[in-house]
Amino acid sequence: MCDLYDVLDTVSSTLILDPTDSEANLVMDLVRAKCKVLVTQKVLAECILRENEIQASLLKFQVNTMEKKLDDTGMGLGYMRVVFKKYGWSHISPLPPRHGNHLHAESSRSCHHLTLQLD
Repeated sequence: MCDLYDVLDTVSSTLILDPTDSEANLVMDLVRAKCKVLVTQKVLAECILRENEIQASLLKFQVNTMEKKLDDTGMGLGYMRVVFKKYGWSHISPLPPRHGNHLHAESSRSCHHLTLQLD
């Protein structure tokens, strides 16, 4: 009979954990969870950094493209200025352009007036 009580005590003691052990386990679980949160935040920060680097590369590419277009436009305007001077044309017209007309030329006495609408 004594042996039965010993077995019963052993079984009950294994089922009821010491409160300090439970608290320690909960603290360890909390530390593990916080560690996972920090690792996840680090991964997220790395992904955001990569996204920003790619966005910066895209913006640099777009800036270079726009600079080339601006240079081409400047060359085109310079060429137009030379042609206007060569033929004595003026880009200011005394008459407003008619609806639908993008190019309007008018001659008067000794000079030509040319109106050009750039879209």
